[in-house]
Amino acid sequence: MSKCYRSSGELLPVLTSLLSVQLARGLSDRDLALAAAFFTTLGDNLALIAVTREEPEQAAK
Repeated sequence: MSKCYRSSGELLPVLTSLLSVQLARGLSDRDLALAAAFFTTLGDNLALIAVTREEPEQAAK
């Protein structure tokens, strides 16, 4: 079972695919497009925050 945790790099795309299929059920095309745009923007903003955060050691210099 511990191998599942080590292979999370391969497991995450599968899980996100399954989640997206579940989230899409029952949504209209317009609502699905809105949800896709929302999550894309959320992911982009989280990536931007992660890249621009300063390490505590770098901020002290």
